[in-house]
Amino acid sequence: MLKGDKMRMLRLYKKIRQQDVADAIGISRNYLSMMENEKKLSMKKYSESG
Repeated sequence: MLKGDKMRMLRLYKKIRQQDVADAIGISRNYLSMMENEKKLSMKKYSESG
């Protein structure tokens, strides 16, 4: 299982909307969606690169 899949499964299990998660961690809903779909670097990788 990929990291994005785990993120999505946990979010859905807790019945939390993407927008609520995105607001809580300070990113856009679109960026979170891209992370869940493995189309964007994770925040950890992003912060390490620059």
